[in-house]
Amino acid sequence: MAVLTSIPAYVMSCFRLPKSLIAEINSILAGFWWVGNNERRCLQWKSWSFLCRPKSLGGMGFRCLASFNSTLLAKQAWRLVSRPDSLVAVVFRARSLSLCWSSIFSSRETISRGSRISVGSGSSIRIWTDHWLLRPSSFRVLAPRPARMTPKFVSDLLLPSGRGWDADLISSLFPLVDVALILSIPLGRGSLGDRWVWHYSISGLFLVRSAYHLIHLSDGPSASGGPLGWNFIWKAVVPPHIRVFL
Repeated sequence: MAVLTSIPAYVMSCFRLPKSLIAEINSILAGFWWVGNNERRCLQWKSWSFLCRPKSLGGMGFRCLASFNSTLLAKQAWRLVSRPDSLVAVVFRARSLSLCWSSIFSSRETISRGSRISVGSGSSIRIWTDHWLLRPSSFRVLAPRPARMTPKFVSDLLLPSGRGWDADLISSLFPLVDVALILSIPLGRGSLGDRWVWHYSISGLFLVRSAYHLIHLSDGPSASGGPLGWNFIWKAVVPPHIRVFL
């Protein structure tokens, strides 16, 4: 099973596989899991999507190819976003109609859900539309943009020295929940500039593991019974085949 799920990894990092192909591979994997081969039909007691759930949610933790495909494409998209001046980014922008480009572009929702801009000088971050707050999933301010003239960039919310937030201005523009998040953002040196970071890693670098869980857990249903009961079973001091049977 590990071999079959690893063979298409290179292709999945460049192209989005058709749903029919993913379904065929999943059928082969399910047949191997339940009877040890795919030569005869068998009764599958649980769907493959259920078995692909994390062990803490009642599944077996098998790799979901559709989610993994989206994750690998998001990794390529992250490289283009974080390094817009790189040679590969320039080439892809010049050939925007290619199948590879359209596959990578289709993962933009994953990048949007997991990335934000780390505030440096704030001069390139638009307050009302960009992702810059420490609020998972949206990373945006909740307050609608006022009709009157308001600051446009995050740098306009800083003190004239650029070394701190203008708390009075911020309090007059945003609700308390946004004010608390904005004032909690540490300010680096303005010379560092603003940069894109992956929110779900300490280093700010894109991690395939965290992106996979972000996609798979958000798309799949949660298991009944809560995670505590399943964790108790998987941590039980019994032979491995007994834990699988349970």
